[in-house]
Amino acid sequence: MSDDFPHAGKTSGETPPGSAVEERHGLSPAMWGALAVLTAVLVVMYWGTGKQLEDVWTLVDSYYTHGFLVPFVSLYFVWRNRKAFFEAPQAPSAWGFVWIVAASLLLLVGSFLGFRVLGQFSIAVTLTGVSLALFGVKRTRAIWFPLAFLLFMVPIPPSLTQSISLHTKIIATQCAVWLANLMFLPMVREGSYIHFGQDKLLVGEVCGGLRSMIALLALGAIMAYISQTRTWSRVLLLLLSIPVAILSNVFRIFLLCLVGYVWGSSVAGGRFHDISGVLIYVVAFLMFFAIDAQFRRFFAVRPSVSEDAASASPPPRPGTVARHFAVALGLLLATTAANESIAHAQAKSVRDMKTRKALDIPSRIAGYEQFGTDAAIEKHVRDLLETSDILIRNYGSRMGMVQLTIVYAGTTRRSLHFPEVCLVGAGWEIREQTSTDVGLMFTARRLVLVKGNHREAVLYWFKTGDTLTGNYFLNAWYWVKDQASFGSSTSAMIKVATPVGPAGEEAAFELLEDFSMKFAPILLERVP
Repeated sequence: MSDDFPHAGKTSGETPPGSAVEERHGLSPAMWGALAVLTAVLVVMYWGTGKQLEDVWTLVDSYYTHGFLVPFVSLYFVWRNRKAFFEAPQAPSAWGFVWIVAASLLLLVGSFLGFRVLGQFSIAVTLTGVSLALFGVKRTRAIWFPLAFLLFMVPIPPSLTQSISLHTKIIATQCAVWLANLMFLPMVREGSYIHFGQDKLLVGEVCGGLRSMIALLALGAIMAYISQTRTWSRVLLLLLSIPVAILSNVFRIFLLCLVGYVWGSSVAGGRFHDISGVLIYVVAFLMFFAIDAQFRRFFAVRPSVSEDAASASPPPRPGTVARHFAVALGLLLATTAANESIAHAQAKSVRDMKTRKALDIPSRIAGYEQFGTDAAIEKHVRDLLETSDILIRNYGSRMGMVQLTIVYAGTTRRSLHFPEVCLVGAGWEIREQTSTDVGLMFTARRLVLVKGNHREAVLYWFKTGDTLTGNYFLNAWYWVKDQASFGSSTSAMIKVATPVGPAGEEAAFELLEDFSMKFAPILLERVP
């Protein structure tokens, strides 16, 4: 390999970067080879992160089923902007190393703490750093949108999606009922249910509007980018994606209500439900085009003649690109090795966990007696949670039945996540989601779940060392502080649940709080 990576068609010093020859032929074979090497390293470096993204994208009722399309859309815009990219001067920037180091820290911290979103977010940061290091600021600026667009494939943390989904669903459902009442259709909303006559319609998580909002935000970003209007109007077009998504979803729920009112909820929840899922995007497209048409009419951008600064810019000094390639490659290889070391250490920690010692929970807890045997955990569930230490056990007393679930993460925290994800995946509808105090001992998350005619009350919290809290992020902070002081505290997620009977929700939660307060001392003693 020569000291530098020459541009294709650059046969002499008389052919500067940005020339017609370079624009036509693109990168030299040497540069393509360098990019191929970096790509191979990046594939290894982000292999685990890619599998995590795939798992989220392929979940039942995932909010990110469009995630597979995002990289291809980004590649299209890179190809679309190739002329501007090659017309810009190639001036490798050392700032690229700063971006690569920042991305490496995000990946390693995310892997170490179990915050996978950090590693997923770092993909776009890493690619930006590589582009800056090899091609410079001006060329990277030419492809800023496809790089930034990659962020739309990164899932929002479940703690946020569940909360946002619940609020958007309530807003959309209430607006749809209000619209129906304006048309003199007698309908009443009760939680996630819409009642009309002797019939009712359940507005599920899929109809909540969050999935379409996330997808339409990505669409709004594309529309704003290609819009031939002023900058402020393009930003406004992007921001309008949220109300467009909400209004489209209100229209969908209203149609479902109308069909349910005329032909019954079985018809509304059948084939028409699937058709309306496509209709929401048709309505959104029409609204986007109508808004953009008005913006182009009144706020069209004036064509400007830009100076071709590339022809006057000197080519990179000999050896600069090669040196930047070597440094970038070294940083990526070091990050890959460190990330693999963290993964192997955590896997070893999981293998070394002693299940019996960790989850040696007595069969009798105060007035609660175990009945039945512990639930068998399927292998794919253990693999998904990356732990074999899972306890699901039923306890009973004169007050009622409580199901205790413990997911023991050991020292890795990789097994811990928000139970809402699994509950929604199992078909439960989250009707209420708040925080509550369990006596004077600790806080917990309080959930009310609905599935058909069944209701269930749930409390869950996390444990790190001797600290109990229902706040996932606060628990993570406790764990980080312990690790920073070279402690060896382990983490666990504890969930208690009971059916809501004729006595109502408050009676169910009184039962759960009573069991939780009696179980907490045993938890601190038996779960290290």
